Amino acid sequence: MESLKIVNGEICVSSVEMAEWFTTIYYKLVIDYFLSPLNVYSYHSLANIISLSLKKGILNLDQLLLNDPTVLNIIKSSNDSEVLHLLEFLTSKVELEENEANYDFHMVGKARIIDVPVSFDNTTIHNSSTLSPKVRKMNEEAMEKSKRGTFVKIKTPMIPITF
Repeated sequence: MESLKIVNGEICVSSVEMAEWFTTIYYKLVIDYFLSPLNVYSYHSLANIISLSLKKGILNLDQLLLNDPTVLNIIKSSNDSEVLHLLEFLTSKVELEENEANYDFHMVGKARIIDVPVSFDNTTIHNSSTLSPKVRKMNEEAMEKSKRGTFVKIKTPMIPITF
């Protein structure tokens, strides 16, 4: 917290090291976690469940504005065997791998690139990528991963793949 400062209305850090640390933590979340095979599988499966529920009239668009537990309860209370079957797979143990050559589905997420502002003197602001080759490299790798997306292979038998 001591490294944070406000300069010209912008939140900055006071050192390149703090910018590198923050960038590392940020990409662990947005790349390593959000684009992990398990999260991509979960997004994909849940999108299919919601889409099917909309098609079957189990859900309507207004209900998607409700909170998650309420929407899930509406889906569960439908007693629709096809939807409940997909929901069962969403919550069951699944073995996945990231495999660009042999995959069941692919997801490209939103590119979430950061360039932490750094100020040494409380007046001038620099983008951390201009000061740190490490930040520049992390940004390039994150952009490549975001553009490439995640290729997921389901290794668990009997898991349905719907598109």
